[in-house]
Amino acid sequence: MPPDTTYLPGAHPATLDQPGVVDSVQWYDSVWQHSVQQHFDSLEMSYRLYEDQQRPNYPLPEGTMFLIMLIILSVSAYLYIIRPSLRQQKNKQVIRPRTPRDNTVQEIQFDQWLSRYNPYYQSLSFDNKQRFVYRVQQFMLSKEFRFHSMVAEDYIPVLVSAAAVQLTFGLRNYRLDYFDVIHIMRKEYVLNIDQETYYGHVSKNGIHVSWKKFMEGYDDYKDCVNLGLHEMAHALQYDAYLGFEDHHDRYFKERLNEYAAEGRPVFRAMRQGMSYVMDEYALENFDEFWAVSVEMFFENPATFREKLPNLYQEMCELLNQDPAEPGRLLNAELA
Repeated sequence: MPPDTTYLPGAHPATLDQPGVVDSVQWYDSVWQHSVQQHFDSLEMSYRLYEDQQRPNYPLPEGTMFLIMLIILSVSAYLYIIRPSLRQQKNKQVIRPRTPRDNTVQEIQFDQWLSRYNPYYQSLSFDNKQRFVYRVQQFMLSKEFRFHSMVAEDYIPVLVSAAAVQLTFGLRNYRLDYFDVIHIMRKEYVLNIDQETYYGHVSKNGIHVSWKKFMEGYDDYKDCVNLGLHEMAHALQYDAYLGFEDHHDRYFKERLNEYAAEGRPVFRAMRQGMSYVMDEYALENFDEFWAVSVEMFFENPATFREKLPNLYQEMCELLNQDPAEPGRLLNAELA
């Protein structure tokens, strides 16, 4: 019989055109399609069962859960990112002083503040006061003052700048250009790096001072404890050794080395029990010895010169001034 025909039960081979006789190709197509459809239906049912098993079983509708998660994320972002940032901005205020159009008004205001708070400035002649105010203006213009947890007041940068100008009044390079930023804290503070409490410190990030302690230093100008002069002494070291160097800086470093040669034997003697001429904090290390020497040099020059005449003379030559005679420069060319 032909391969493309088949017989259904009850059919006669001679009657293919009659009902009951089916073409074999059509029959196989119908069976294959039905089988394939059953297979796809079975796969779809299995997938739906698998998908239902894998879908999380939320206690609430998915839309509601999404809104809850969105609210939680928004609140967390505000509490841990936005609010701390706003609080930090509130606590930190920045002043970058600018010279007003009428410079005379600023000079008068600076003179009033310095005459009230800075004994060194009070002792200067009229001409030296003008020179001092000019240097304060230039120093302030080269710095950004950042206030932490305190209100920014216009007179604060003036007095802090005056501490630096006082120390460098006999030097030509007086702006401590290595530093761009001065940080003013309301009171003592704790550094995360060592969890110690500080009144001031100097680092590559800037000069840091506690305003409360700074003012105490100038309120009592005879106790040889002056935070402003102390930290500016450290800043002067940083600037000399790490900042841009010209021939004035090279000469200053030579004098700084001469001071160290004279000062180290005194430092060692104090550590070995020699009576303390300076505050005992000078015993911490030679850098602190230098900073404490600066405090005593300006606040009690008579005792310094009497007890340590050679070291006092080295300090005079190093800073090119003698506080016993305020405003007098040892070598005008160096300033």
